[in-house]
Amino acid sequence: MNQNEVIIGVFPDHKKADDAIKDLEKNGVDASNVSIIMKSPGEGKPVAGDKNISVVGGVVKNLAGGAGTGGIIGGLLGLLVGITAITIPGLGGLLIAGPVAEALGLTGAAATTVTGAVTGATLGGLIGIFEGIGASREDAKMYAKYVQDGAILVAVPAMMQQELQVEDIMKEHDAQQVGTIPLRGQQ
Repeated sequence: MNQNEVIIGVFPDHKKADDAIKDLEKNGVDASNVSIIMKSPGEGKPVAGDKNISVVGGVVKNLAGGAGTGGIIGGLLGLLVGITAITIPGLGGLLIAGPVAEALGLTGAAATTVTGAVTGATLGGLIGIFEGIGASREDAKMYAKYVQDGAILVAVPAMMQQELQVEDIMKEHDAQQVGTIPLRGQQ
């Protein structure tokens, strides 16, 4: 593995993804390098089961405000606060955070509806997102199905000194799939 690859773990629920992200951060992975792809719960509904974090106006917001919420938001929720939910026609809202969103050009106000190469009907648009970051068609279909079914995908760049540790942490937190894909344009 090298820096032109990304390690992907697919987590069955928010708690396991959150625990894995926090453990990755404790073990030296910079939170700004962690990407997440998951379904949006919908406007006004809690994100990752936290009633204080909700999608408002298409943006993930901390409704409780600053320090009164019991400390700094970290892990999964910390990465999601402030991002814009994107819409894939036929599938609905997705929350995509981190370098993967940037690589796909899915940041800022223009990212509220996915257009161009990553659109399509239902599962097809999501497959396009995964192919856009470098997954094979077969892997893209698998990842898309997991996310469509409610799983959370966590992706971390493969760094030579951390690759095995990242994989082990993901597996320790019950990632259903742990694999590596080349980044698009980086093979």
